[in-house]
Amino acid sequence: MTDFFLPLFTVLLFFLTFLIIYSKFDFLEPSVLVVSMMTASTFMAIIYAERWGLQISLKGFLFIISVAFIFFVGGFFAKKCFATNKKINENTSENISKKTYDISWLTIFAVTLLMLGMLAYNIERVHAISMLYHNREGIEGYLNMIRIVRPLLESGEMPSFGLVFGVFFNLSRLIAYIFIYLFAYNLLYSTAKRADFRLLIPALLEIPFQILTTGRLGLFIVVVYTLIVSIMLYQKGENYSFKSRTNALKIMGVGGFLFIAAFLLMGMLTWKGVTEDRTPLIILSHYLGLSIPALDSLTHMTLPESAYVGSHTLQGAYRFMHAVLPSIPAVEAFLPFVQFNGIDTNVFTMFGQYLMDYGYIGTLALSWIFGFIYTACYTSVKSSENHIETPIIMYGYLAYPLFLSSISERIFMDFTNTAGAFAILLFILIKIIFSKRFLNGSVKE
Repeated sequence: MTDFFLPLFTVLLFFLTFLIIYSKFDFLEPSVLVVSMMTASTFMAIIYAERWGLQISLKGFLFIISVAFIFFVGGFFAKKCFATNKKINENTSENISKKTYDISWLTIFAVTLLMLGMLAYNIERVHAISMLYHNREGIEGYLNMIRIVRPLLESGEMPSFGLVFGVFFNLSRLIAYIFIYLFAYNLLYSTAKRADFRLLIPALLEIPFQILTTGRLGLFIVVVYTLIVSIMLYQKGENYSFKSRTNALKIMGVGGFLFIAAFLLMGMLTWKGVTEDRTPLIILSHYLGLSIPALDSLTHMTLPESAYVGSHTLQGAYRFMHAVLPSIPAVEAFLPFVQFNGIDTNVFTMFGQYLMDYGYIGTLALSWIFGFIYTACYTSVKSSENHIETPIIMYGYLAYPLFLSSISERIFMDFTNTAGAFAILLFILIKIIFSKRFLNGSVKE
């Protein structure tokens, strides 16, 4: 069989170059992000293609190029529908640079106490579960509890930490998001242009919440949110100048490097560290690259039909409906593992799960729809001038699936689940916190 790995990488690279030029070097453009991730994943897979016996067939090559192109087409139509013809106000940065959110020490202290209380509960919850599986007593038990619990989660023996744990985890993230925005806003727009490091205290307290989940996805999502909010605030303050767009790439590069370092460090803290057989490059190639050849393998499989629509993508919705109406089953779909030489995976990019549930036509349709929706949202956020906190924070909250598009599906999986409910709560919190009665009433001019 002819291997299309290098042709795939070459075509994706040329397509990415075209998109960057077409978007005028806007590296947060949704189609640029998706194709960037597909290109990066293909490159990481090529590094160990010979060692792991990875290949891309003509069928997989055509499918991957098609979904990437259709995503761009959806975005193209969105820009035609939602792009504004008005010129960006050249005085925008001057108007907003005089504002500073004045957050008192008392407020930060109260929020810190709230987060510490939630964190204490989550720590005790993880420790209590680990004690059921013969963990040690005392301080040593607390240090060892993640090592005990992690295999239970991965094997499915312990499906979750419970409702309260999940609520506290998500609520802490919302609080951290708001304070990350406040820090970035004051740093970029205040008269003094100073870093108010007090505002980072609630944000930094989010890190142990992420460690307790034993995974690293949550950390990635927080990093993506921070990058999106910071870059969009920076570019808006610079009126989306060409220099601000090229600097955005530098910011993303630094952010990516810091995330990789944190990713490996989190692996050590959650007992998934570097070993002689798992070097940092192998770990990154495994997580970032295997999904591309796995997707190719999926195109050659005879996929079993399910009695339930969206069994691989709408599990969160089914669980919610089951909680309301027990007669509706809580659908749990199994993602098949693809075996390569000495390594396996069951992640197939965002498009793999669409293919399992909706077939080729449905996958292309969803690619167009999501390209349209995300580009429409991004274009609207860029053109917003007043009360920018709501569109920027909400888009930052909702955009992370684009950065995971070449790895796994998160749009349906998360936003038909608890993440969708907490998106509504975040919107309500923004409207309350940034009202004239609260934060916008204490803005210094």
